[in-house]
Amino acid sequence: MTQVHTSSKRYSASPSLIRVAGTVIALLLLLLFFIGIGRGLMAKVQVFLVRQEFQSIELATVSYMDRYGRFPGDDGPTEVLRGRGEKWRGIHGGDGNRRLNIDPSLFAGKGETGLFWQHLRAAGLLDGDAQLVGVMALPRTTFGGVLAVSDANILNAMRGHKLCMTGLGGATAASLDSLYDDGRGATGRVRSSSSAIQELSYVLRADEVYSNDRVYTVCYALNN
Repeated sequence: MTQVHTSSKRYSASPSLIRVAGTVIALLLLLLFFIGIGRGLMAKVQVFLVRQEFQSIELATVSYMDRYGRFPGDDGPTEVLRGRGEKWRGIHGGDGNRRLNIDPSLFAGKGETGLFWQHLRAAGLLDGDAQLVGVMALPRTTFGGVLAVSDANILNAMRGHKLCMTGLGGATAASLDSLYDDGRGATGRVRSSSSAIQELSYVLRADEVYSNDRVYTVCYALNN
């Protein structure tokens, strides 16, 4: 009788253990499911925010050109700018040659690439202190990178004015390029480089895919 009684207790305990294990597994699967959804949503949010940052600067640039008839950073001479009011005090003008004179180091904030941000801020089209110069004038992005502007012939002969953003992960850079361009880092309106930000000399080959293990600088061509 003792043996039978003990055996029955064992058999009665087994379904409980199975139910507990099943519940734990179900919760783990549910957790993994929501983590997967969360990651997907996070990636989409990151791409949206990057796109918004590019477009907000592009809109500010167009508004500046509509108001003053000059490209920010190239606008001048200095006397004309300082005659616009107190916000323009101490702000230097560009040479008015319709292109930005860029220092070889794209993210140094020197020359007219630094004036670009000063002019937008003095005009009230971009948040921040218009008196900031050099590297300090460059806006910081949502993801801890920096923004710069250039019309240098970089990234596979990418001509014209372009905004460049540092510090984007491979997944975000690839999604941005696929959603808004051709998905290839070496061609199109959106181009990328995983080289040092001071150089931007290395460009992705046409057959090279973005890597999740790399951090990219992404450049976006402005419509002007």
